[in-house]
Amino acid sequence: MLILSHLAKVYKHNLISDYRDTKLSQL
Repeated sequence: MLILSHLAKVYKHNLISDYRDTKLSQL
């Protein structure tokens, strides 16, 4: 279960990073 929560954290972090990158590249 610990691995799953860790993966979820990494996945969420990647989503946020991708979102920020696309926002920045649109400026």
